[in-house]
Order: sequence, then C-alpha cells, then structure tokens
Amino acid sequence: MDDSVGVLTLIGTYLQGSEFVFAGSARDGRSAVDKYTKLKPDIVLLDIVMPEQGGPETLKQILAINPGATVAMISSLTGDDVVNECARLGARSYLKKPFTKDGLLHFLKELVATP
Repeated sequence: MDDSVGVLTLIGTYLQGSEFVFAGSARDGRSAVDKYTKLKPDIVLLDIVMPEQGGPETLKQILAINPGATVAMISSLTGDDVVNECARLGARSYLKKPFTKDGLLHFLKELVATP
C-alpha cells in the first residue's frame, strides 16, 4: 500500500520469481483498508504518508479488523516519532525506502520468521 505507482511497480517486480506473491495494491489509506478486507493478505507493506488517510490511521483500522495482521511500515521518513508511533500501534517492523530487491526479500523473510 503506497501512493507511489513507482514503488508499487518496483515491489511487484522484486517479488516475481520469489516465494512471495504480490496480492494487490492501494494508493491511499481508505482504499488500503478496503483492499485488506477483500484480499486478507498474509503481509501488508504500508506506507506511512498516503493521501486520504495516513499510514498510522490505516494501520489502526487494519488491526481492528484483524489484530493478528502482519503489517510492516515502509517509508522514506526517518523520524523516530512516527516510526515509534506505528510500532506502538502494532506495526511489526519498518523498512526504509529506497530498498533493493535483496533488501526487500530479506526483510520479508525475517518478517515471516518472527512470531
């Protein structure tokens, strides 16, 4: 879930041929919640800054639907405040943009391996 078509395309490309499947995408927070409800993916990569509704509020809504959801935040933001807020709200991890294919795949593998 990211407002950048480029980032969504990049993630989809990076996942091709891996053990992970790109299930779907959304470009704003409200659409992200709707998409999550319909697709129920195993992992959600959620941008912190998005139109309509930001990542922290979207995170809260996804976790209200499924408290056990695996949601990881992705962003180019480096401020500890918003990253810490997302962790406090229930985000499982944080991946800083930009990331490489190897970095993304390693991140996802660690995410699914951590209970």
